[in-house]
Amino acid sequence: YNRGTVSGTTYVGGICGQSQFTISKIENCYNWGTVSGTVQVGGICGFSEGTITNCNNTGKVSGSGDNSKYIGGVCGLAVGTITNCYYLDTTATGGINGADVTGSAEVKTADDFASGCIGRMPVTERTHSGREVQCENDVSNEDTDLCNINSMILKP
Repeated sequence: YNRGTVSGTTYVGGICGQSQFTISKIENCYNWGTVSGTVQVGGICGFSEGTITNCNNTGKVSGSGDNSKYIGGVCGLAVGTITNCYYLDTTATGGINGADVTGSAEVKTADDFASGCIGRMPVTERTHSGREVQCENDVSNEDTDLCNINSMILKP
């Protein structure tokens, strides 16, 4: 996770500036810090070719200058896959390059984050490295049972 301030020009992210190659993975990360730059700026990653999964951003993300572009609450520019990631509504305009993508990079309110229902994963995906994952404080909705990854523990 990151709680500090990150600034730069290009490829600026709260967790990772540039995630090259399709095999790269960013998982279960959180950014609370302020992130600023000019091109490809994101709360989690500035630019990603790989996967970003189960990550949250509540830090302010901004672009500066006349040539500012590719700014996102989760990722500035993504050519890879982003799944189950969220950002705080007051921190950025859009999850990926200024746009929200359902199931990928979505906006949430402070109340949503406070409820503990952010960073959730479907029950059907409760495995990690072939081991069963036990979730505490499960919440349910009309669509599926969900598990807060913040309270996820691996069973031996």
